[in-house]
Amino acid sequence: MAAFLVTCLLVHRAITRWNPTIVIALCFFVQAIGTWFLGPSHILRKFLPENLTMIILGLILIGLTSSFTSIGAYTEMYEPYVEFNPTCDKDKLSDILSGLYNAGFSLGTIIGPMAGSYITIWYNSFRVCTDYFAISTLVYCLLLYLFVVLIKGK
Repeated sequence: MAAFLVTCLLVHRAITRWNPTIVIALCFFVQAIGTWFLGPSHILRKFLPENLTMIILGLILIGLTSSFTSIGAYTEMYEPYVEFNPTCDKDKLSDILSGLYNAGFSLGTIIGPMAGSYITIWYNSFRVCTDYFAISTLVYCLLLYLFVVLIKGK
């Protein structure tokens, strides 16, 4: 939480200076690495020792980048719609997008812990669970970059 508070003030500056999708994709990439440290990873167990330093480093990496992925997501929803439909009611759009974002966030806070619990119970290992979450975050990051940045940029 402290790392989130430190970086949340920098989000607006970063997404106005650089491409917000690239910033978000890069932060998801760092979050995937942080999730591997959080476990520490079962897949990378030869490189990541199981100690408190790795877990703390993972939490810091995730905290430093989570403000960019959560705050920057609103801009990524708002700007393309306004670009596509410039005559839209911007106040109504903000209300709808805020509701959609909060509904998605709430759904994630329900599904995420349930999925993590089932994976941990199924494999009897939190380290394997963090591998699943890190890989799924990495896949999402790559798909976001591929479809939104590379294909949209053409």
